[in-house]
Amino acid sequence: MLWGLVLIILAWSVQFFASLKNQKQIQPSFLVLYSLGSLLLVVDAFGDTGLTTNGLLQIGTLFLVLLVWFKSK
Repeated sequence: MLWGLVLIILAWSVQFFASLKNQKQIQPSFLVLYSLGSLLLVVDAFGDTGLTTNGLLQIGTLFLVLLVWFKSK
């Protein structure tokens, strides 16, 4: 779980620093890092306890991030 959260923090850092440069659009690297972090959280959730509410929410988050990623291309 730690590495998933680290990737999500890195993703938000990328987006934050881009916004400081007046780049208001979603950065592709944000979407990649966030989706990889979410994927790691999903894998971790399944490995620990199986399909739980937390795991379902993480799958939903991953799905939405990938949807935004593919829509932005």
